[in-house]
Amino acid sequence: MNRDIEFERWVDDAKALTVEKAADLVKFEPKRGYAKTHERMGPCPRCGGNDRFAINVTRNVWNCRGCGKGGRDGLGMVMWCLDLSFLDACEAIAGPRPQPPEGESDQDREMRRQRVVERIAEIERDRIAADEKRTSESNEYRERERRKAFDWWRHSYLLPGSEAETYLRARGLDLPPKLRLRWHPQWTLFDGVDDQGKPAVVHRGPALFAPIVENGTDGERFSGLHITWFDPRQPGRKILVRGEGGELVPAKKMRGIKAGGHIVLVRSDVAPRRLFIGEGIETVLSVWTALNATGSALLDGAAFWTSADLGNLAGKALDRLVHPTETKTDRLGRVRRVKVPGVVPDPNSRAVVIPDSVTDLFLVGDGDSEPFRTRCVLARAAARHARPGLTIRSVMAAPGKDFNDMITVEAV
Repeated sequence: MNRDIEFERWVDDAKALTVEKAADLVKFEPKRGYAKTHERMGPCPRCGGNDRFAINVTRNVWNCRGCGKGGRDGLGMVMWCLDLSFLDACEAIAGPRPQPPEGESDQDREMRRQRVVERIAEIERDRIAADEKRTSESNEYRERERRKAFDWWRHSYLLPGSEAETYLRARGLDLPPKLRLRWHPQWTLFDGVDDQGKPAVVHRGPALFAPIVENGTDGERFSGLHITWFDPRQPGRKILVRGEGGELVPAKKMRGIKAGGHIVLVRSDVAPRRLFIGEGIETVLSVWTALNATGSALLDGAAFWTSADLGNLAGKALDRLVHPTETKTDRLGRVRRVKVPGVVPDPNSRAVVIPDSVTDLFLVGDGDSEPFRTRCVLARAAARHARPGLTIRSVMAAPGKDFNDMITVEAV
C-alpha cells in the first residue's frame, strides 16, 4: 500500500476522535453531577481551576475560559491539553505514524514529504476556518447574553431603603452619592444540572446587582451584570448554600461580557486623576469608606472601580511561576510543585482599561486571598498598565484579612 494513503488514513483516524473520547485521553474529570450530561464542565487538564473547562458531546465542541482556547474536534483538544505537536497528537490517538516504504528513492521521498506538508497545511486551514466560525458564533452568543443581562438590570430595583442597602451598611460601609447599584428581592441561583439535565436551582432570594461597563469611543457601554446573593436573616453576610454535588456554591455570578470591563462605584466629577481599583465591591467600598471618614486628600479627583474579578485586573500571563509552597500529585503519583500564572502580561488578552487621565493608580489586593497568586496578579497588572506619567502603587490588606475585615468585625 502506498505510504501516502496510509498517512492520510492515519491522520483521518486521529481527526475522527470525538471530544468525548478526547476527554478520557486527556484525563478530564467533570464536576460531580455533570459526568453524564451532554454539557460537562470541570477543571482544565492544562491550567486547572474549578469549572473553567467544558465540553459539549452533542455539538462536539470544547472550550477553556482560563486558557482562552477551544475548538470543534478531539484532535485539537488533545494537542492543547497535552501540549503536543500535530503529529505527536496523532500518534497519541492513532498509534505510531506509518513508516516510509523500503527502497524509496530520494525523489520519491521528497515528493512524499511535500505531500505531507501540503496535507498538514490543509488541515491547518480547516482548523483556522473552524476557529473563525467558532469565534463568530461565540460573539453572537456573548451579545445575546449582554442583552439579556441588560434586560435584567433594567427590571431590577433601586437600592435606597432596600435589603441590599441593609446588607452593605451591615458590613460597615458608607454608600457614596449616585452609587449605581440595584437589587432584586427574589433572584434564582443556578448551579449544576438536575436529573433532567436542566440547570439546577440551589437558591432563590435577594441579590445585589452591579453593572459591568466597558469604555468605548462613545463612552461607557453596558457589557454585563455582577450578581451577589446575601442572607437577609444574617445582616452583612452572603448566602451559604451547597450545590447538587455537595460543594459550596459561590455567592457571586456574572452574566454577559466581563473581560475588559469594570464596575464603577465612585465617579470623579471630572476626568479622574486618581483611580483605586480592586476585585470586590465590598473591598473597594471599604477603601472609600475609610478614606471618606478621615476626609483624605486622596479623594480629590479620585474614582473607585472594581475589575469584577481578580484576573480581569491584569489579563492573562505569558509566564508561569512555581508556587513557593503548594504541591499536587500527578497521575503517576508523583508530587509536583504547582505553577501559577506569573507577572509578564499577555498584551493580546483583555483586561480593564485605565483612563488616560489617570496619573495615580492604586491596585488594591485582599490579604485573605492566596497571597502569592494575588501578588502575581498585582505585579502583572502594574506591568500591563505601566506608562510614562502614571504612578502605580499596589496596596495589600493585612495578612489573612480583606479591607472590609479591617473596618468592621462583622465582615464575612
